[in-house]
This record gives sequence, structure tokens and C-alpha cells, in this order.
Amino acid sequence: MKFTKYILIVLLLPLASSFDSYELKDSRFLLQKWVQEDYDQNGFRYKSASSFESDKPGIEFLKDGSLIKRQNAGWCGTPPISYDNFDGKWERISDNEIKIEHRFWGGTSIANVRIVSLTETEMIVQFEQVETIMEE
Repeated sequence: MKFTKYILIVLLLPLASSFDSYELKDSRFLLQKWVQEDYDQNGFRYKSASSFESDKPGIEFLKDGSLIKRQNAGWCGTPPISYDNFDGKWERISDNEIKIEHRFWGGTSIANVRIVSLTETEMIVQFEQVETIMEE
């Protein structure tokens, strides 16, 4: 009986761990404009959009590996916040992670972005290993 339980645990363990991470098998949903809706302990939640909103951050992934990051146009984060679009690039690192690099008002930002979930209309991501290179 102990042996049967052990075999059952060994067989079910890979299945249980498969729910821990999302795999980006097909990036076709990624290649569009995304407007940030909110964020919480799960990550930043974006909705797909036909255009950026004037008062919200966003990101657009392009097929050629370039991107447009819409974010705060200046150093001050006190409302009202002005937003601007900054050019950058992205590349796939693994099944659920991409690397993005983009300009911002003070220099360049480089981050690994873990995709928690991705559908045609919603994307949840977590920014990891963020590096900021300030211009002088």
C-alpha cells in the first residue's frame, strides 16, 4: 500500500507543479497594444486596446522585436501625471519570460518580465531584475 501511494505521488507531482507557471507557447496575443489597468500582489494587469489612453501607462509589442512603452514623461509621480511614448526592444527569454529594454525620461530601463497570464484581451506580468541606467 505504501508503494502504491509513493508511485501515485511521484506521478502526480509533475502535474501539480505545471500549474505554477504560465508558458508563452504562442506570442500572437502579445503582439498588440496593452493599457495598464491596475496592479496587486499577482502583478501588473493590462487590457488590450486599439490605442493608448492619455492618462494611463501602456506597452505595445511589435513583431519585429521593437516596442513602445507609454509611461511617466518626467521624474515627478504626483498627479496630474504626463505620459509619453518611449521606444525600445523586446526579446523572448523562455516560455514565460521576455526581456525588455526601453528609454525613459532619465535614461534606459532593462527588465525581465515574467508573464503570469496572457489571453487575447488581458495580460498579467511581473517585472523582475529591473536595471536602470541613468543619463548624466
